[in-house]
Amino acid sequence: METIKNIIIGFGKGGKTLAKFLAQKGEEVLVIEKSNKMYGGTCINIACLPSKRLIIEAANGVSYVDAVNGKNEMTAQLREKNYHMLADEKTVTVLDGEAHFIADHEIEVKLSNGKKVQYKGDRIFINTGAVPVMLPIPGLKESKYILDSTQAMDEKKMPKNLTIIGAGYIGLEFASMFAKYGSKVTVLDHNKEFLAREDEDISNAVKKDMEDAGIKFELGADIEKITDETSDAKITYQINGKR
Repeated sequence: METIKNIIIGFGKGGKTLAKFLAQKGEEVLVIEKSNKMYGGTCINIACLPSKRLIIEAANGVSYVDAVNGKNEMTAQLREKNYHMLADEKTVTVLDGEAHFIADHEIEVKLSNGKKVQYKGDRIFINTGAVPVMLPIPGLKESKYILDSTQAMDEKKMPKNLTIIGAGYIGLEFASMFAKYGSKVTVLDHNKEFLAREDEDISNAVKKDMEDAGIKFELGADIEKITDETSDAKITYQINGKR
């Protein structure tokens, strides 16, 4: 079992910044990332930057397909830059694999080829990032038509009809973006008030702007189940006891 002074699990913003800092002090660092599509972390690959790129492209009238291709080129360039920012350091090793603890200061890493290797670290930093939340709605996980935020940004074909569950900031961001590309968008939210944490004049203005863009809101919606049909998913829900 090889011993390394610093082990960082996850190549996200915090992990890459720490690894660079330690490397510049001459310390040995092993950075473990389970996906080579996630060098640099959530923000540049599947969140802030790609979503804002798609929103800007929609506002500028760029076609959906061209916008997705441009987004993919951007994230690929950023991943490459982030990878070399660490991998080119003499004291840094970047390893693709999935890590778990087997003892204090000891981890086992399953590599992409299935091989398992073990390391002991004087210091082990956990920087494992974020995952989409999947609500416990019957049929949601099983549906072949369901997209999480990551999958929605990777769709090659623009959805003609899109239902977004949740009128939070991310849901509204995607609703506005897809509506600008031409999708027919409906937003379902359990809360009866729209953006309840904001001042009423602000939430009213946002809702009006989005409705003017063709987005339909169903507030106070209690979703009962999701079932797959021939070409789409059927969402069964109630508002004030009525389906």
